[in-house]
Amino acid sequence: MKKNKKNKKHPQILLDELMDEFAEKAPNEHTVVALGSYFTGTNTMEILIEDYTTHKELFKSESISGGSPEIASFLALVQGLKYSEKQGNNGTVHCINKTAIKWYDRREVKCKMKENEENKHVFELLREAEKWIKESKYKPRVARW
Repeated sequence: MKKNKKNKKHPQILLDELMDEFAEKAPNEHTVVALGSYFTGTNTMEILIEDYTTHKELFKSESISGGSPEIASFLALVQGLKYSEKQGNNGTVHCINKTAIKWYDRREVKCKMKENEENKHVFELLREAEKWIKESKYKPRVARW
């Protein structure tokens, strides 16, 4: 879309046109954003997966007790990868946490938290995520944003 100083279109219409133009240039690029949030006050974490291309929320977890910012981000990253694989997407999965990406690259979680009765469920989620990334043949681009 060319810039036009006389363009009086509503900003949302202009944004839609820009998104259409982007889609024409990169029709095969599908971007998923994986967000893990940790709340220290309540010692809970949540996972959110969003399709950046459509701004559609793809997955939102219930609050999970225990964890850390890195664990939340890692679990979100793996959930985003699982979603992308299931949809047949070959685009990029973005994650903000460097440690979570490092754990993904190494196919192993190295955290200082010790497993106990209170956080046993978190470690079960981590073992399940590790197992998936070790066994999965799906290897899209993972990038930090």
